Amino acid sequence: MRERSRALRHAARVAAAFTAAFAIYAALLYALYGVHPIEILTSLGGVLATSKSLERSIVRSLPVAFSALGLVVAFKMGYWNIGAEGQLLVGMLVGTACAVTLSNEVDSRALALISLAAAAASGGLWALLPAYLRARLEVNEVLSTLMMNYVAAAIFDYIVRGPLRDPRAYGFIRSPPIPAQARLEISDALLACVALSALVLVLLELTRYGYEVKVVGASRTVAEASGIDHRSLLTWMATLSGALAGLGGFVVASTMLGVLMESSRVSPGYGYTAIIAAWLANLHPALVLPASLLLGVIYEAGAYIEILHKVPVATTMVFQGVLLLALAVPGLPKRRTSGR
Repeated sequence: MRERSRALRHAARVAAAFTAAFAIYAALLYALYGVHPIEILTSLGGVLATSKSLERSIVRSLPVAFSALGLVVAFKMGYWNIGAEGQLLVGMLVGTACAVTLSNEVDSRALALISLAAAAASGGLWALLPAYLRARLEVNEVLSTLMMNYVAAAIFDYIVRGPLRDPRAYGFIRSPPIPAQARLEISDALLACVALSALVLVLLELTRYGYEVKVVGASRTVAEASGIDHRSLLTWMATLSGALAGLGGFVVASTMLGVLMESSRVSPGYGYTAIIAAWLANLHPALVLPASLLLGVIYEAGAYIEILHKVPVATTMVFQGVLLLALAVPGLPKRRTSGR
């Protein structure tokens, strides 16, 4: 009964947040570009009306979903990982470099698995440093993970412009194409996301690690009194969080992009959007994919609005920002009262 009441309260909060975000976004577009709110809703309907647009929405939602699954694990234990964007970029870069480099040695579908493993490992390793700093030196992870995003983007751009640049690209900044044997079908990526959602759910609800994550998230003092090694647990779970974001990076590269370009062109902020998806899902792994699909539709609607009304697609970031604020602000008084 309590769970049902909590779910209903969250659904009402999500509905109110969407209403507030849309009202502000529509008012902004009307004031700056003269786009009527009805035209925005029509664009959203256009995305849902065609199979191609829906397919693109699903592809856009996949990196968000993979990253959000990792963020759910981290947020559950009170580790505020804002670095999914950087972990996603590192996974995308290493997975693609692995696929391109090994394409002559591995001429089979095993190349896709090797590239996915490399993407996950690199994303996890990228998350390891801020996790270690937080666990051992109490360095604020919000700042360290956020700063790591900029470092990852700079490294990404350097490698794509230099060592991984395709000399046959007629001067364009892009990598060699990902070989066919390493490309993923959208349906396979979607199934993998569903399977990972189930695994994360089992991890959090049915294992000792999940119980310890919740205890650490509720109170570190209680966790220490219970004999839980919260430093080790935090490090491992933060690494898992980064590994899932890294997987999402290679998934979007191998399903939608096919080649790497500069970081700003391969990711419009999927890692940041994953934060919103995790909150929309109320930190429940089973709800992450539906929440991410919804945000994927919004991404695609932004592209529609750009084409039809000459409004920069980046304005959808305004919508996402207001949505996150509307979701987070109601919980702030409670957190201040509890001292967390």
